[in-house]
Amino acid sequence: MNKQETISKVFCEIMENTVFMFGDEEDKADLAEATGETIKTEIGFNGPIKGSLTIIAPISACQEMAVNLLGVATEDELTSEQPIDAVKEVANIVIGNILTEIAGTEPVFDLTIPEVVASNKEEWDKMIDDDNVIGFDFDDEAILLDLKIID
Repeated sequence: MNKQETISKVFCEIMENTVFMFGDEEDKADLAEATGETIKTEIGFNGPIKGSLTIIAPISACQEMAVNLLGVATEDELTSEQPIDAVKEVANIVIGNILTEIAGTEPVFDLTIPEVVASNKEEWDKMIDDDNVIGFDFDDEAILLDLKIID
């Protein structure tokens, strides 16, 4: 399995098993265009390999993650911080699982605290144009993921 297939497999499994959002890797040209606010999450890692994971998603996708992760009935029950915390938790789980798939269970990695920044259409478009970025469609929500490994 190549790097992109590994990332795609792990991300889809985490989304299904953790936040109950179902989807697949999608050609970025076929993804819905970002409208409104998006949330960009970055987490770094250092060990036998170094790099970072970036996830960018519409706020509505982050709210769906939070609703499903916390088991609340609707988005109306969420605080403004809970969607941000949910995507940070997803990033933590995803990078841990990707690193295990890539490097095995023996190596030790130091992870940074996930950083979240509000994002905009320009940032979304920049990631869409990046060949390293993988696009996903989860429950009609477009999500972009970028794993950068520094040599």
